Amino acid sequence: MSDAETAVLTTIQLRVFHHAESHPLLKNDPYQCYWLPVMIEEALKSADSMQALAIASFRRELAERMETQNVLSVRLQSSEALFVNNHRMLHGRRAIAQDSTRFLTRAYVMQP
Repeated sequence: MSDAETAVLTTIQLRVFHHAESHPLLKNDPYQCYWLPVMIEEALKSADSMQALAIASFRRELAERMETQNVLSVRLQSSEALFVNNHRMLHGRRAIAQDSTRFLTRAYVMQP
């Protein structure tokens, strides 16, 4: 991504679930990325053309890295849980099949 696209990503404010504040999509100091697809889609509704282009570029970069970079895949077994600090790594999951019996819940631990 270009420096200009990266700079534009810092101007995009995303809503935070269960919280009155917003959070920038990208922070530089310290480096943090808040990438939640449902929030990205929401932000695109009010994004200007530069913001929309920067988001598209970031999506392409993510897809390319998923294909070419070291990506760790973890398959959880029954009774296992995975906790991820959103401020330490960009992470995701594949879609869960419609007929799956897996249970997925999202929890938020907010710092004061």
